[in-house]
Amino acid sequence: SMLSSKNVALLKPTPFVGQSRKKESESNPGQEVAGMNQAEQQRILRQFNEGVFNVLVCTCVGEEGLDIGDVDLIVNFDILKSAIRS
Repeated sequence: SMLSSKNVALLKPTPFVGQSRKKESESNPGQEVAGMNQAEQQRILRQFNEGVFNVLVCTCVGEEGLDIGDVDLIVNFDILKSAIRS
């Protein structure tokens, strides 16, 4: 497979979201979703820097609130414009 090499995953993704309050999921009505607290965010960033993960799948907090020095690629799927991208 193109995503693995000799049974070792090349892509090791993890979600990274902002600190929003609980709200109803848009994709799964009736299910509540919440953001990550600061300790969870710091743990994910530490693991990313250590190589545990090499892909962060982020909400807009990824472009607005993170400063990660060595990033090879950013892919943005949001169709809405923000002040940062204009």
